[in-house]
Amino acid sequence: MIRPDDCLVTVATGYGFAETAVTVSFLEGHGIPAVALPYQLASVSWDMTVALGGMEIRVPARLADAACFLLAEDAQPARPEKGRSPWTLWPRRIALVLICLLTQVPPPPRGIYVVGRAEVAGYRI
Repeated sequence: MIRPDDCLVTVATGYGFAETAVTVSFLEGHGIPAVALPYQLASVSWDMTVALGGMEIRVPARLADAACFLLAEDAQPARPEKGRSPWTLWPRRIALVLICLLTQVPPPPRGIYVVGRAEVAGYRI
């Protein structure tokens, strides 16, 4: 018999393979079983990741609060290194934009978007 707290709920959405795999490993390393869907389909056709709505990272409903807490804690922006100016990355960013414009190929989507705790807590069967 399946209990309601055994159902999987989405706690984050990933758009890059590396970020999604690291996030799933991070959650599993803290004892929270996690799965990314549709990771296999997106690995075959990475250009369809946005059309698929990203790769949803799902955990059991009973562990959703702990997963949201860990992801919110981990999502804090890193502090810049001392002595390194944020302006040093601008030439690379401008070159990337120019390459994408000249080749007319959009850059692949990247990043992890964490679902708010209120949205996950409001999930009921």
